[in-house]
Amino acid sequence: MPPPNTTLDFIIYNTSEFKMLEPHSLDAFLVDTSDFLNTMGVVVFNCSDTVPGSYYYNYLLENPEELWNYNLVSIGISGSKITAKKGSSVIFKSRKMIEFSKQYNMTETKLEEEEKTGFPSLGFIVLRSGDQQIDQALNLAGFILQYTILFNFFSFGIFFFMTEFLNNHNY
Repeated sequence: MPPPNTTLDFIIYNTSEFKMLEPHSLDAFLVDTSDFLNTMGVVVFNCSDTVPGSYYYNYLLENPEELWNYNLVSIGISGSKITAKKGSSVIFKSRKMIEFSKQYNMTETKLEEEEKTGFPSLGFIVLRSGDQQIDQALNLAGFILQYTILFNFFSFGIFFFMTEFLNNHNY
């Protein structure tokens, strides 16, 4: 990073290290980058396509409009390289990267906890609609239906086995 109170017209990051940043670090990095640029200054994130990117950097590649929240506009993407200009507005919109990562992590944690306890641990088919109450009602009904079908199938098999082999053999 350049010295404090310095503004630049052109910044090139020719490294893949920022691909590995966590959301808070990536957020701070993008804010600092925008602060160092003059209005209409250009920034280029030039990283290798062969280096695996983090989920958060890939989120930027798939949603380039997220960079607008950092006052970076005229975004161009080529592979894993990003080019953008600093807009003329000094007002930042609310940044969503951190909120998005929190929601993603909470969803992943919730799904992992659900799989350890509850219906998935029983080995039956589980449905997920997104609403916890509806999911519980559907999965309870599905559990009862699946259990009933399995019980009837095996009961019929035992009944068939007993009648077929015990009635046909005269002892």
